[in-house]
Amino acid sequence: MPNKTTVMLDRRHRAGSILLVLFVAGCGSPHTGSSSTKSRFYEQCRDVGTMMERCVTDKEVVLENHKQPASAVEGGHTGLWHNKCSFVCNVHCTDERIGQFMQSFRAELRKAAQQAGAELTVEGEGSAQGSQQLGMFEIEYALGTAHGEVTVNVDAGKAEPDKPGTKVYKLVVKTDEWVH
Repeated sequence: MPNKTTVMLDRRHRAGSILLVLFVAGCGSPHTGSSSTKSRFYEQCRDVGTMMERCVTDKEVVLENHKQPASAVEGGHTGLWHNKCSFVCNVHCTDERIGQFMQSFRAELRKAAQQAGAELTVEGEGSAQGSQQLGMFEIEYALGTAHGEVTVNVDAGKAEPDKPGTKVYKLVVKTDEWVH
């Protein structure tokens, strides 16, 4: 049975009194704090910076702000839960290396999804603006009662004046998941 709480507040003002009655019924969800509201793959995507580190094989690719946690909005009600997280970091490297990094990162995400037991249902990709390099990709997945998508985008990069040939790329990773 839902939890019912009644709160009454009586405040006096010059113009009279205001009586505020708040009825709260069933606001708590039985899923609060439960691991059944998120898939194992979604939990891994919350720590996407660690996955990115595994894609850096030399000093020609430098990650900036990748150790920060992904920002997340998670919530729902009985029967449907929505989890959404996003992550932004900078990648310092050449045009050629950003393409290699994106290929490696896509492979790392696919591997994590498969290790978590997710079925990859759709995959797509696109080139960066003004480049032949991989600029975005999307992975849709299903895992138990969860289904979701991970979208990865990298911008065209801005030249670093003190490092000829090197650019700073803004990388954005977004994960949306629904659990029934």
